[in-house]
Amino acid sequence: MMKHLFRTRRSGFTQFLFFVLTIVLLLAGIAQADWNSPTFFSTAKQYDLLTQSAGDLVEGPDGTLHAVWTDYDRTLDWPATAAIIAIRYSRSTDGGASWSPATTITSTSFIYSYYGNPRITVSDAGRIHITYYYLNYYGYSTVNYAKSNDRGQTWEITGLQNGCFPWYPSSTLDRDGNVYAAWELWKCNYSNLPYMVYFSRSLDQGNTWESPMSIAEGGVMPGWILSSDASNNLHLIFESPGNYYSPGGGQPYYARSQDRGATWQITSTPVGPTGFVATGIFSSPSTLLIPGQLNGADVFIRSTDGGSNWSDARLITGLPTPPPGYNVPINQIAVDGQGKYHTWKDQSFVTSSDGGQTWSDPDYMGNGSFGKLVISRTGKIFALAGFACPNPSDSCAGIVEYREPFGVDAPAFQSYWEKASFRYSFKVRGTGTVKVSFPKDAVALTTGTVVTVGNQTVPAMITVEGDRAIASFPVEGTDWISCSLPIIVTKGSMGKWAAIKQQLVQLNADFRAAAEAGNADTAVQTDAKRRDLQAKLLSSEREFVVSLLLNGVEKASDRTAVLIYEQLTSVSVHLKADPSKKTGVELLLKTADSIAVDVSQPFLLEVKVTHLKAGKKASVTLAGNYSTNDVIVTNAVGTHKSDCYLFYSPSYPGKSDEILINVTVDGVTTTVPIHVTLN
Repeated sequence: MMKHLFRTRRSGFTQFLFFVLTIVLLLAGIAQADWNSPTFFSTAKQYDLLTQSAGDLVEGPDGTLHAVWTDYDRTLDWPATAAIIAIRYSRSTDGGASWSPATTITSTSFIYSYYGNPRITVSDAGRIHITYYYLNYYGYSTVNYAKSNDRGQTWEITGLQNGCFPWYPSSTLDRDGNVYAAWELWKCNYSNLPYMVYFSRSLDQGNTWESPMSIAEGGVMPGWILSSDASNNLHLIFESPGNYYSPGGGQPYYARSQDRGATWQITSTPVGPTGFVATGIFSSPSTLLIPGQLNGADVFIRSTDGGSNWSDARLITGLPTPPPGYNVPINQIAVDGQGKYHTWKDQSFVTSSDGGQTWSDPDYMGNGSFGKLVISRTGKIFALAGFACPNPSDSCAGIVEYREPFGVDAPAFQSYWEKASFRYSFKVRGTGTVKVSFPKDAVALTTGTVVTVGNQTVPAMITVEGDRAIASFPVEGTDWISCSLPIIVTKGSMGKWAAIKQQLVQLNADFRAAAEAGNADTAVQTDAKRRDLQAKLLSSEREFVVSLLLNGVEKASDRTAVLIYEQLTSVSVHLKADPSKKTGVELLLKTADSIAVDVSQPFLLEVKVTHLKAGKKASVTLAGNYSTNDVIVTNAVGTHKSDCYLFYSPSYPGKSDEILINVTVDGVTTTVPIHVTLN
């Protein structure tokens, strides 16, 4: 088997155009990347577009999505009196495609008041639990709890604490259906009273609540500060000293309860490095995560032992850097069933598959103000946001869903092949039809071609469209799938390439002669001709194009430029494993250890290992100072021989290269250097 190994760089001008186009699309608000268009569950006439995003989203045990939000519906501008401030609820039983009519949990028309920070959880029994706060501007507030046993049609409200000022509650459930809430009691009217973190619990699924208990002096961020894990342990993050007017000014402290909130253990020193600003705490099956910022950079710390020890801050890359004064920290990291991390900032979404060591390039989420990520039990990812409605005077709340992107990872390099049969290999990601297009005068495809897709084989449909031969087959997968199909390079294509090459040689000579003679017109005309021929040499006729289509629409594509040599120099290196050695295996080089090649031609390097002891196996790999990092190995492991083919093209004219042949027998590796002299 032979594979193309030479990599090329994309055109810098093409990259520039792509960059400009991407920016234009983002600014125009029409580039949605891999997130679908929003579905709305609330529309309000108001002047503050952000209030509709101040909500929460959760998936219930039956897959129903539950949304809660603050509805600040003002029909007139300030200081209008025609206003409704409410906490509302809606649900979706079809994955967010449609939503039930909103029900009102509580509301008021008193404009100098506000409902905020609603947080929602749903028990395994289907009971809906919501915490929120009410605030008016005469120095009074309450932290409240609401529950519903009839899918959100009616609500029963309980006050957890009132006075001056409890607010910003966060709530969670344990596996037994017990409900827990924590919040901040802000000092009132500039008094000398400290900020306090309060906690309450219900051990009968929200029917009754215990009196609030103070956990520590400090304040909380308006995020998700309380979490529970699979062992029913509770985890709380707060900052001390607390200061609502300057959140993040305190240092983050962590508290843990292993007895359902009866007692708490609080760290004696802040968690995270000096200067770390925490914004919430989240638990996954094996990890606790605290996101935040460190010196303006988005980071997180984590614990893999239930909160006893915490890691150093890990940087989250790929997120935008807002202008000074607008750099709001991230406030959530969601973990899916495969252990991948997901987070966002502004409208940029990134993921990590290695525990936050590296992060993906950002995906554009859409033109919204995003507030929460939810990962469903089936792996779907939803984002809650406030959006500008089609009517610009309205504000909408809704969700968008992340769709696993379509992708094609065809070889992004220029390839040199000999006249041979080989397999064309690439990767795709998504569900649809793959079309692999070849110049029909360069490649022979026959009916009955079988494509390898992952660990299966499927027949390909062969068609001809114009001057292209096309192999089509279906794929379905949420992750990258390796594909390959057999190809035969035809003699005619190599002859065509050789003819163009010969014309270029003559045109280059003519151009130099015209330039040296000072004949500018002839030089310009000759240069134009040779540029045209050069374009033909690298034209679409010589491109292998892989496309992934859904319902006939191309979702992703990539291409490989192909150059084919008429003849190829072949160099053989024979290595012998001496069976007379009782301990180990000695490798003997049976040909010269130095070879000379023409820099203008690549060559095929064949390595053979023979005379292995009975029962022994050998494997061969290549490395060294040459222009490609890939090698092709056939029969890499065998009891009698191992053939290794390197399709080598020198990249350093006038210098010497070295190829290292590594032969491993029974775990012992011997390296044989081959010196390449470039003529």
